[in-house]
Amino acid sequence: MSWQTTIIPIVRGLIFDITPPYTYGDTRLEELIVVSAVLVTHEVDFSTTYTMDLNAVSISPDPSSDDDFVALVALRTACLIAQGELKDAANTAIRVKDGPASIDNSGKAKTLGEVAENACEAYEKAKQNFQIGDGSVGRAIVGPYNTGRSPGYTHPYGYYNERRFN
Repeated sequence: MSWQTTIIPIVRGLIFDITPPYTYGDTRLEELIVVSAVLVTHEVDFSTTYTMDLNAVSISPDPSSDDDFVALVALRTACLIAQGELKDAANTAIRVKDGPASIDNSGKAKTLGEVAENACEAYEKAKQNFQIGDGSVGRAIVGPYNTGRSPGYTHPYGYYNERRFN
C-alpha cells in the first residue's frame, strides 16, 4: 500500500471532499501532502527519517505504516487547504449597499476562517501530544483509576466501589 492510498482518503474526509466530483484532484492532494510532510518533518522528529521530493511528488520510505506520520501530515494538509480556501474567500468577499438593497458575502470568509482555525488547532494539538506524549497520536493510556474513596463507598447513583488500587 502506498502513502497516496493511505493519506488521500484521510485528507478528503478531513476537508469534507468525499463525493465525486471532487473539489481537489488526487494529483493536487498529493502535492499538498508532500508540502505538508516537509513542514511536519521540520517541526517533529520521527524515528524514521523521511525524504520528500517536491518535484517528483514523492515521500520515501513509504510512511503508510507510520500512523503518527500519516495522522500529522493529514491534519497539516487539511490545515493548509483550509487556509487556502480562507484566502480565496477573503479575496472575493464583497459588501455592497445601494439604498435599501445590499449584498454581503463576507460571512463566507468568516465561516471559513473558523474552519481554518479549527483545522490548524487540531494539527497543533496532535503535534503537541506527539511531542510530549509517548510518541503516539490518537492513542491513550488506560489504567486503574482510584477515586480516593475507601472500599465500601457507595456512589450517589448506586454504583459500588469494591476495588482498591494502591
